[in-house]
Amino acid sequence: MDKNTDNFALAGLILGISSLVIEWIPYLSLLTVPAAIVGIVLSVKGLKSSTKRGMAIGGLVCSIVALALYVLAIMCVCVAATTTNSWLRYW
Repeated sequence: MDKNTDNFALAGLILGISSLVIEWIPYLSLLTVPAAIVGIVLSVKGLKSSTKRGMAIGGLVCSIVALALYVLAIMCVCVAATTTNSWLRYW
């Protein structure tokens, strides 16, 4: 049991949860991608821990979900921006 891997697991979990929360705040949502990527890296390093493995898995899941939701939101905005202009031509 290495104390550093326990700290990585905890930091990954904190960043994973915070990236999920930050995603819904309008101007802070730009920090979602860096926080989620760092959370994924720290959670993967924390998977080597024997005592805090559940925290590392939770951080990994939260970070991946936050990153996926952010990409989905950006895709929705892009689709809405491109289809709104063509829809307005009929009025």
